[in-house]
Amino acid sequence: MEKKKFFNQILNFLGVLLFLYPAFNGITGLVKDPKLDGAVELKKDTSFSLKGWWDGTWQEPKEEYLSEKFGCRNYFVRLHNEIDFRIFHKGHARNLVIGKEDILYERDYILTYFGKDFLGTDVITNNVNKIKEAQRILSEKGKTLIVVLAAGKGSFYPEYFPVEFDSMKRGPTNFEETSKLATDAGVNFIDFSVYFKNQKGNTPYLLYPKYGVHWSQYAMTLAADSLVRFIESKRFIKMQHFKWNEIALKRAKDIDYDIGSGMNLLSYLNGPKMGYPKIFFEENKGEVKPSIVVIADSFYWGIFNMGFSNLFSKSHFWYYNNEVYPEHYKSPTYVNDLDLASQLNDHDVFVLMATEHNIAGAGWGFVDAVINLENKNEVK
Repeated sequence: MEKKKFFNQILNFLGVLLFLYPAFNGITGLVKDPKLDGAVELKKDTSFSLKGWWDGTWQEPKEEYLSEKFGCRNYFVRLHNEIDFRIFHKGHARNLVIGKEDILYERDYILTYFGKDFLGTDVITNNVNKIKEAQRILSEKGKTLIVVLAAGKGSFYPEYFPVEFDSMKRGPTNFEETSKLATDAGVNFIDFSVYFKNQKGNTPYLLYPKYGVHWSQYAMTLAADSLVRFIESKRFIKMQHFKWNEIALKRAKDIDYDIGSGMNLLSYLNGPKMGYPKIFFEENKGEVKPSIVVIADSFYWGIFNMGFSNLFSKSHFWYYNNEVYPEHYKSPTYVNDLDLASQLNDHDVFVLMATEHNIAGAGWGFVDAVINLENKNEVK
């Protein structure tokens, strides 16, 4: 009886310690709380005021702030997510869909594959005609406009969609209609969606990761090489190239594990190993280095970060035609603050890159801006 009582006291003591530990660690910071990945928006602290105290506007935001600041909170978030995923097959990340064999998707790309966001042939025809017009305008100035369809994971791996999509019927899609109409109109167009699907199962390394939402680092390296050669063919020039003589086979990381990382689990999700080309740049032997602006969504980040800019005399990335990189790293720089006429004069190549989910709006206003600027100049 005494042993049972002693054992219960030990359990109670440990329970009290466990209960008090988060508060203790929050004050002392003895154990570092693991950082959460992804787009995590934390509540801001609020300053005390008598007015806020009496009308209740101070208490609620303060409570929300403190609920996110207690010791070991991130650890418990990861523990909660781990239990949900391992036991209940439930994930916590924005728009996350867990497919068959635990292949991860973003819901938008699945719905795009089925054509649930289809804008209609008339709208897409109008968009393509405007791109063709902008291409003509820039071509007369000695510039090259290129539209790139970056293949999405949804159209590449539809066979792994979860059961809930098995009965969904597929209709016309923005990306297939855009590809057809752009090709027929003579737009400088690269369709990596079709290219990668034709290569499916025939490449030595995976083109799409199991736990990533973008194309793999190996795939985007192939895409970058193809884009350079396409620019060469359209501008009749010889450019510097990047090469690789070795591809390391490693567990998925960075863009190949972005959605897995965003799930904020305690443990790493083991999956197929991915190919990582060790690239190097050819010596510049007098090749032409054009200047370039790439207006793209997140699929260009991997290419941008691999050093793609080294192949150009001047290179800028206009993220969603809003933030300007690399300048934005040092100081907030936005496209709206730039003089478009000067930008058109200062660059040779303009690339509109978008995934299947975004291709219908490729350029995010850039095409209209070019046409409007031309019309304004004609009026003058």
